[in-house]
Amino acid sequence: MALKLDMSKAFDKVEWGCLHDIMLKMGFNTKWVNLMMLCVTSVTYSIRINGEPRGHITPTRCLRQGDPISLFLLLFCAEGLSALLNQASRSGAIHGVAACPRGPQISHLFFADDSIIFCRATSVDCTHLQHILETYEQASSQQLNHDKTTLFFSKNRTLEVGKEILIKAVAQAIPTYTMSVFKLPDSLYDEMTSMGWHLQSNTRSLVHRVLKACYFPDRDYIHAELGRTPSYAWRSIMAAQDVVGAGHRWSNESIDHLLRECEIAQKFWQELQIPYCLRDSFKLRIGEWLELNCKARMSSKFMGILWKLLFLMGVWQLWLHWNNFVFWTELWALRDGLNLARELRLNNLIIELDALSVVILMNNDSKNLLMKPLLTDCKNLLKAIPNK
Repeated sequence: MALKLDMSKAFDKVEWGCLHDIMLKMGFNTKWVNLMMLCVTSVTYSIRINGEPRGHITPTRCLRQGDPISLFLLLFCAEGLSALLNQASRSGAIHGVAACPRGPQISHLFFADDSIIFCRATSVDCTHLQHILETYEQASSQQLNHDKTTLFFSKNRTLEVGKEILIKAVAQAIPTYTMSVFKLPDSLYDEMTSMGWHLQSNTRSLVHRVLKACYFPDRDYIHAELGRTPSYAWRSIMAAQDVVGAGHRWSNESIDHLLRECEIAQKFWQELQIPYCLRDSFKLRIGEWLELNCKARMSSKFMGILWKLLFLMGVWQLWLHWNNFVFWTELWALRDGLNLARELRLNNLIIELDALSVVILMNNDSKNLLMKPLLTDCKNLLKAIPNK
């Protein structure tokens, strides 16, 4: 079952002592906690009578509504309820629900001042849940609004389940039709890409653990498949898989290619005469390869220099070579783009450069004789464009 909580006058009934203790328990510095409590306890009220403020009321509880910090402090109070629910879930007093048999059990979800609690529809779980809520109410002075609190059951409700499936089917079809007919804003696609990237990089998050159990239990996100009956949320996240995969390959595989797999790198390491006992290390993962060679104690055949020193110098030279290549490529691309803009008679341009060193050179003079003609061409082309 699911219980959607509604707290009566949540801001008005926050106990200052409870808020203070929770922030200390969460590990905040004492000076910071005292500063926050000074902001909370310095409030006073007056009553307007016939248009004039009268009286001087000093409260002993509550948070000021409308204050930007009040919502965050209310979330701190909710951490007390979250801690009680987590403790009960770990001890087996209550049992959460899972999106699939292999997925993690979820006992509660909090978003701002909305709370949803999941547990089994048994008298034992309900008794423990009632005791948790009573403990939280006594400690924080929060009071459950029984009239607005909603209870949902998942079993023995065939009519409601049928309605829910119908509503979900219609709701999921609407965005699909919209995406096939209308051009959605680029910001929406950026958000999808961001969700996919967080799903690939933040593997400890609850969202990642739930989706992994449902859709890609034996692989990572960039190698996941859509599946037979995907939800609309999963289809949306999968729409950004190619973009996230390309970024992931650049951040990992391109570095591996740069240092070991490209033709320049392979010839470079052969000329340095890799020690025989370390040749197999070039088949390891990039991190293991770097660690093993940086810790090697043997001498190299190249002038008897320690291999780990020679290895580090080699990695640095390959990296400099790559940066130099990117630098020249950026300048060539800038010149070609400016020539194209001149031929098309474009008078308004927005120019973005990824290499900071190129930006610095464009604003200064270079003493490099090989680079000066190319740099001069770029500067002259920029001067010919009125608005840039």
